[in-house]
Amino acid sequence: MAYILSENRTGSSQEFDRALARYREHLHASRTRFPPSAYAIATSDWYYSLSDPRSPHDAWLVESRVIERPRTDVGVETRIVDINVRLLNGSHDRYLDFFYSRVSSYTLEVFDADLGHRDWRYDEFRVSDDDQVIHEIEWYGPRPTGRWIIVASDIALTHTPVS
Repeated sequence: MAYILSENRTGSSQEFDRALARYREHLHASRTRFPPSAYAIATSDWYYSLSDPRSPHDAWLVESRVIERPRTDVGVETRIVDINVRLLNGSHDRYLDFFYSRVSSYTLEVFDADLGHRDWRYDEFRVSDDDQVIHEIEWYGPRPTGRWIIVASDIALTHTPVS
């Protein structure tokens, strides 16, 4: 179930506040099942702010990379997939780097690549039945431009000022 994505809201600021409150209740109720870093990001005071430079709202995609590497902790040849996503924040003064570790599945949809991805509009974190983090992201310009869903063991987020 989604809470704060476009299809769950009518658009008024009061409705968004109510949806965000329901979402925060969901996060708190799922706390013991959430991967630690993803939980810390999702419940931070700044992540869903429309004005904090650490927030991805209105950020632009700079780069995304899918990395596949050998798994070394088992004798059978298996692979691990990680994903890195670099954004330029909405005020264009900071890079936001998401690192998704041990990705089990992902869907990267772009509806109209002629527009590019445009702005990171809304996103939310949920937890799967097997306690992995699900990160769903909506991209938006004059109209929706894409939707990404990444399922991973955890997510890290770092911030770097643009030099």
